[in-house]
Amino acid sequence: MDKWKSPHSGKTVTDRRGFFKQLFVDTLCLVEECKGWPQMRLSDLDQAPEAVMRSMIPVFNPDRPYVIEGNRILLKKGKNGEYEKIWEMDGIDGDIFHYFGGSMTIDEISRKIETRYNLDSHTAYDRVRARFLFLAKRRVCFPAHPHDSNEP
Repeated sequence: MDKWKSPHSGKTVTDRRGFFKQLFVDTLCLVEECKGWPQMRLSDLDQAPEAVMRSMIPVFNPDRPYVIEGNRILLKKGKNGEYEKIWEMDGIDGDIFHYFGGSMTIDEISRKIETRYNLDSHTAYDRVRARFLFLAKRRVCFPAHPHDSNEP
């Protein structure tokens, strides 16, 4: 088997097991799109409307190994077990990251950060959104529930 690029995830698969796993995921996405549930890649999440983004609940990906070491987030790189730094957090980032976990929306987290650090609402939201998108593009976090891009 040569290489196969998934039309949904954009991921290139080079082995048979990966091919069938990705084919299954793509098939599920196609079925959901046929039911009228639009799909979006995590890499395209930044294009979601603000109302949809604010309603998202960030959850951690249990299949993506990361560790927090001091003020750094380290992500496991490849199969060799080595970790690389993907983010160096300050105090605000640490609190934002602490709130990710499946019970609060981006909007609720933003309001907590706004109050705790005396930030204006726009600055707090932009910071929480940016941290979520950064982690989502690295598949460390993703939205807890599917969202309709046509939601108000």
